[in-house]
Amino acid sequence: MKQTQPGSSDPVIQQLHNSSNNGNAETNRLLLTEAQAATALGVSRRTLFSLRREGKIPFVRIGKCIRYSVEALRDWITSQNENPKPNLPQ
Repeated sequence: MKQTQPGSSDPVIQQLHNSSNNGNAETNRLLLTEAQAATALGVSRRTLFSLRREGKIPFVRIGKCIRYSVEALRDWITSQNENPKPNLPQ
């Protein structure tokens, strides 16, 4: 997965990295569109669609619209972290 630094100029990426409330409406958004969520996660919309269809990523349905909670995405990313295996002596 693509890694982006917290200082990125992309407001969607910054939104996932910023946990503080700085008064900017763009970074205070609670829900992301599919395109925004895919960009923030560094995956294609097709990959995001597949993850949603397979029940592997949390989403919110509002009427016919699909949205992704910033907080739920943060939690999901944390749950996906794999612990590297320790280096074993050879």
